[in-house]
Amino acid sequence: MSTYYENLNKLIHCCSKYNLSCFFDTYFAEHHKSKCRIDIKNQNGDYLYTVFADENNTFDLVDKTTPNGSARVRLTMDNILKFIIQNNAANLDFTCPKKIVILGSVYSVEIKKVADDYLLSKNAVNGYTDCYAKKIILADLTDEKEFAVASHYSETRYERYKQTLRHEITHAFIYECGLGWQAKLEPGAWYTNEPLVDWIAIQGPKLHEIWVKNNLI
Repeated sequence: MSTYYENLNKLIHCCSKYNLSCFFDTYFAEHHKSKCRIDIKNQNGDYLYTVFADENNTFDLVDKTTPNGSARVRLTMDNILKFIIQNNAANLDFTCPKKIVILGSVYSVEIKKVADDYLLSKNAVNGYTDCYAKKIILADLTDEKEFAVASHYSETRYERYKQTLRHEITHAFIYECGLGWQAKLEPGAWYTNEPLVDWIAIQGPKLHEIWVKNNLI
């Protein structure tokens, strides 16, 4: 079990990741020995939540985003973090890598407006890989129309960008391991199958998690 201070560090790290700020109420701490109050705000300065923490490792959450403010609820820190993540996933910013090395080949990665890219527009896709030019193109999902089309796969732009890039990296990996040329001779081969590539892109993180937990990597 995490200690009191470890749990506070988890809260600070989580809020920082989701572009939220933590403010420790020093006046409250001075007048309530062994307790502290943390107010959590968004980038606009709006109060979202208050967490009351006790050195006995107990935590209470008040959700201020509801019309009248929620009642004070006692939760574990893990459940508080889950609540914050579920309600602020859209705040995550996707940082697109400019280059990715795939089996020794350097691929450039770029986000483009769909209207400005012939293949994105023609094929109505969220991304594509040009193995000859060694580049991966992702659709710009800041356009609400394009995100509406893409969001049937995932709830946030952040998750959709990541999933699309994993998908395109899988295509490039298949090509770079020597199956690209064979695909020209064998249309419809298993390694060009879009559902299979998508399965790898979606389930890959889960496979990796299991392998890591069981010391298989």
